[in-house]
Amino acid sequence: MNATEILLNNGIAPRYQYFINEDNKDEVEHFMKLIENLHINERVQALGMSFRSFINPGTCDRENENLYQVRINKSSLPVKLKNYILDYDELMSEQELVEILKNDQAFYVPDYGDSIVLNINNKLDVFIILPICKMNGILEIF
Repeated sequence: MNATEILLNNGIAPRYQYFINEDNKDEVEHFMKLIENLHINERVQALGMSFRSFINPGTCDRENENLYQVRINKSSLPVKLKNYILDYDELMSEQELVEILKNDQAFYVPDYGDSIVLNINNKLDVFIILPICKMNGILEIF
């Protein structure tokens, strides 16, 4: 909590984000109690700002892919944490998302102009994005 004290002492409102999964869901309440016991909300309000704290189930890409087996489901979230979960009412199950995407015809093709873009992940996989050619209103991806 030293970082929080440094931020507050310099007039900066901290923002907490807790990544929840099946393994740590029972510990979240302790985290929320700590915020309450340290009076973080009141101290930030005294600075004329608002305190933001939320719980996030995270994504399932990149390193989070390794946590997929402990990814939390909406049905197993403790009810008392509902108000702390960002966009709780909009959370969907994986199956609901699959159904939405099954018939989705939308796709996004980024346009980097004439540049060739290299995306390299932490496993040193290289993904190459080549320029898009637009001829007569038709996109051709090389």
